[in-house]
Amino acid sequence: MYPHTTPDWELYEAHLDEAEFLEIQWERALSAPDRRWPDVASREARFLAHVDALALGGRAVAQRLLRPALESEEASRVTSAALALLVDGGEAARDAVLSAFLEGSPEPRPALRRALELCERDDLLPRLMVPLHSTGAEPDVLAAVLEVLAARGQGPGVPLEGFLSHPEPRVVAAACRVLPHPAGVPPTQPVLQRLMAALDSPVPAVRDAALVAGMIQGLRAAWLRCRQVVGSRDTPDRLPLMLLAMGGDERELELLFKRLEEPRLRTDVAWALGHSGRVAAIERCLELLDDADAGVVRLATESLATMTGFPLEGGHVEQEETSHEEAETPDATVEQEVEKTLPRATPAAARTWWTKERERFVSGTRYLGGVPFSIKALVRAFGTMPARRWSALTLELAIRSRGRGIVTPRALSAQRQQQLTRLTGFAPRGEQTFSAFLDL
Repeated sequence: MYPHTTPDWELYEAHLDEAEFLEIQWERALSAPDRRWPDVASREARFLAHVDALALGGRAVAQRLLRPALESEEASRVTSAALALLVDGGEAARDAVLSAFLEGSPEPRPALRRALELCERDDLLPRLMVPLHSTGAEPDVLAAVLEVLAARGQGPGVPLEGFLSHPEPRVVAAACRVLPHPAGVPPTQPVLQRLMAALDSPVPAVRDAALVAGMIQGLRAAWLRCRQVVGSRDTPDRLPLMLLAMGGDERELELLFKRLEEPRLRTDVAWALGHSGRVAAIERCLELLDDADAGVVRLATESLATMTGFPLEGGHVEQEETSHEEAETPDATVEQEVEKTLPRATPAAARTWWTKERERFVSGTRYLGGVPFSIKALVRAFGTMPARRWSALTLELAIRSRGRGIVTPRALSAQRQQQLTRLTGFAPRGEQTFSAFLDL
């Protein structure tokens, strides 16, 4: 028998502090324009090492440090503590996290959701899905449960019709995201009807979730709705613009070029063009390098590099420091702050480079990272493209595989690698436009 020892509380508190800090760093790396797979995996490994150390502390550390941390005001601390409890493997630790998630205050729920998305314990699912069978469950809880299931690639085990017609938009959007799971199962007629209604939702988040779900299911109406949104007089958000660039032909690309004429949309369209890969989009990005708006130039530079492999180094980019004006934008989102750090191509250098490389780019062909687009190129891009691009890569893969190739961009590296390794046994329609195979 080993003698009973008192845990070194300073050590475990340091592990929790470090896990909290590294969780923030890892999440930032997952959205970074300059971090690739090895960089992300390195930060993740350091974060998980501290999580594992906390889990090894056993019941005493769980009781004194981890369970109280589930109510912290710091989201990264909540996620770290919850994940450590789940890694512990015990039923009591699991139940503590699920109780906080399903029955606790709403403030820490997003951070708890993140931990549940990352953990692969199958014994979470039965209790996690209890609210889906309840007529009195809070909308916030329903939406959070559905989001966890979608991130884990897990079907809800209950009919989705009621969630797709729920009065709370968050629930409808989450139900759309879980709809493609399990892959290969066609939607029932009631589900299809409600999905069609969601495509016309006045709430952008619901409409966008329905667009993605519809395209993964092969629904032609989703593609037609996407074209309609981009071509309307309204101000579309980025997702419809990206989908049109990603799946459109040369004629449909003209819809994006037309929206470039609107100052309020130039930044978003410059970003969307990078998902096209067509020569016309490349040449339009080269023109945008002379734009008076620095934000447009930065995104046009990123799009140019994504499509062609244009090197963002040395004399190809402007040597600059972040301006005072760009550094202090009130209420800027994380994405907007990230985009302020993007490099700007030197227009003359970019055009000189393009002149030398132009003959290997054939009109009518899509390009990704300077090579003709294919599913092999798409999968390979996870290892060569910055983490900021992974969400778009996974979206296109899901649509082209009809949901059989769903990869979670913000999963743990091992989980994401397993998902990529399993990408066999389906026809991913790599060279076709979306309108050529969305036929339901």
